[in-house]
Amino acid sequence: MIESNCSLCLETITDPVCIKCYLRQVKHWFNDLNIDAIFKKFAVEKIKQRLNFETLNETNCILCRKENVNVCFFCFAFITVEILRELNIPDSLIENFSETFNYDFIGL
Repeated sequence: MIESNCSLCLETITDPVCIKCYLRQVKHWFNDLNIDAIFKKFAVEKIKQRLNFETLNETNCILCRKENVNVCFFCFAFITVEILRELNIPDSLIENFSETFNYDFIGL
């Protein structure tokens, strides 16, 4: 397998999941929390826009096997938390995100 590096932090991607699959997981998380559909769509679009760039990686996503992988989970989660904070999501929901996705956002 060819090694892929995150387009943002340049670290090796050890869990190759594409942006579309990560966003699908975030949408499910929003649904589980009964987040308003309009807000959910807006937030997901903001995340997608922030991560919309080309990659030279040739590694396909391990979930859908269709899309190339361009960012690591840490960078995806960092940007997602950053956007959630910009949208004034309560800290309790950000903590829920952290627990649900096993992401440590302390100090970010």
